[in-house]
Amino acid sequence: MLDKLKQYYGTVVTDTSEDTYALYRWYADTSGQKFGILKENLTKKDEALLSLFLTPLLEDDWSPAQKAWKSFLFQSASYPLTEAKAVRFLHFSLKQPFFEKQAWQEALSGLLSTEFIIVWKDDKTGVIIEQYLDTNVDVFLDKDAFQTLTSDFFITLHILVGKLRPVDNSLLFWFQWEHDGFLCTRKSHRHIMDLEDILPHFVIEKPDALLPVLQTVNDADLLHTVKMFLEANMNVSLAAKQQYMHRNSVQYRVDKFIEKTGIDIKNFKGAVAVYLSLCLYQ
Repeated sequence: MLDKLKQYYGTVVTDTSEDTYALYRWYADTSGQKFGILKENLTKKDEALLSLFLTPLLEDDWSPAQKAWKSFLFQSASYPLTEAKAVRFLHFSLKQPFFEKQAWQEALSGLLSTEFIIVWKDDKTGVIIEQYLDTNVDVFLDKDAFQTLTSDFFITLHILVGKLRPVDNSLLFWFQWEHDGFLCTRKSHRHIMDLEDILPHFVIEKPDALLPVLQTVNDADLLHTVKMFLEANMNVSLAAKQQYMHRNSVQYRVDKFIEKTGIDIKNFKGAVAVYLSLCLYQ
């Protein structure tokens, strides 16, 4: 079919690079293949005709907020304007291209308890950005309900539930780090994963994966205490005794590490990944 379209409309491409994306009107055929036809070669009548047997992929319908967030997250553009004080990223991917985006977004509105924006990186991967007006809130995701919702659309979804991150200059770093971990581990048999679930696999795939996170802590004494805590089998009293410290001081440093990194080292999987990374880091 692509050859016939090329004969009639001239330039037809499958390269979705950001440098040329805006020059084309994008469509998907019944097999999910995505391609673009040069906009200047299409009339309104052509677009209406093509829409009868192809699925239009209209990024032009995105809101200004969606476009701003996509540019920020995937192209490192300027910071999007938002009233949110904190956000949580739900990174997702699907096995097949998905075209019922609007219906899925409307269904999510009844499930998620806060304002959110969906940004699609391509037809199979993207991120849900949950926006919060406070940095000190308890965030929760009903995983069973989320799984039920995706099954209603007959899609196989893999999702990483990120941590609540403050909206500041470090936000892009945390998004890229979480997203990198998700892309390395999304082939897991689990469909909905917390951050700690992926960390051991992330470290196996990339042994230095947690080093940038450890560097953000920037406190040698805190990292030493965390390592001693982990070597004491996560026993605060034993770690305090070995370091001649008060128990509350050890507990404070452990909690501080969790607050700075978002990694729960009281969780076995988080503890394993961080301990291996600390051994490498030091």
